[in-house]
Amino acid sequence: MITKTPGPYDLCYCGSGKKYKFCHHPLDVAPANIKRELSQKMYVERWSRNSDHFRGQGCYAWMAERLAPYSPKLILDVGCGDGTGLLTLKAACPSNPRIISCDDNSRCLQMAHDKIKACGLDVKLIRRMKQFSAGENFHEMEVDAGKLDIPVDYADITLIEADIIWDSEFSDFLQSRPKFDAIIVWLIGTYDLKPECRNLKIPAAESKYRLTVQNRIYQLANQLLRVGGVLQIVDRGESTKEDLLIQERIQSHQEQAKGTSLEVMDHQFKNYEEPAQGAGISMVQVIGKSGRIPNLTQLAMTSIISIKR
Repeated sequence: MITKTPGPYDLCYCGSGKKYKFCHHPLDVAPANIKRELSQKMYVERWSRNSDHFRGQGCYAWMAERLAPYSPKLILDVGCGDGTGLLTLKAACPSNPRIISCDDNSRCLQMAHDKIKACGLDVKLIRRMKQFSAGENFHEMEVDAGKLDIPVDYADITLIEADIIWDSEFSDFLQSRPKFDAIIVWLIGTYDLKPECRNLKIPAAESKYRLTVQNRIYQLANQLLRVGGVLQIVDRGESTKEDLLIQERIQSHQEQAKGTSLEVMDHQFKNYEEPAQGAGISMVQVIGKSGRIPNLTQLAMTSIISIKR
């Protein structure tokens, strides 16, 4: 919560390292009816800097290489970002998978669509959400129903405007598809105004959102994956090369998988570097159940793979 508005040339309250005037000031003073769209635009512009930086370090190729040996032919991707991950996935998998990717950020979807189309791939985008006011500082989303009546072979990559947490029509659509070979959640994040969505009903902290999405995905994966299908979740955080940290990470995913037929099978990590301060979206520090403060002097992306039994 902002307790005092910074001056235009003070550092922004978000921790980006930028001056307030060139960071969150335009969003804070924008009319209510365009705040969400502006917040989404700011997110994808900043995230595209992250994705370029991560791609240059081989992070997306590394993520895709963890999944490729399972030869998935039908993949559900949660959070399309700017499309970099989807392009890398298509290139890395000899199985030439068909991909359904969902995101509630219309700006991410459009950027991903344009980037994928420019590469000559078969991609289609389905828009289906409308915004309504829900009181001061809040908005509510409504689905334009009936747009998901599409054939299984609709496109090689289908981008769908949907929210994996509360969107029941999208959940029903996924249930109606053939069983998925893989579900991926790579570096999930969200735009600033997401916590102000009345449909969401979760705490505002970024870490809470990420955990909510992952918990939801474990439940959905139990229903949507074929037997032997794969759930891959990739997060960024401290390097987990020590056995104690590896076990803590695995145990946290085992707890998320409780009550499902998913078995946490594989933990791998890749050291990487964040973009320069202010150049992208900063990582959110999360304190684990042990209460230990993470050591962020060495960062790593961690891939956890679970198998549907």
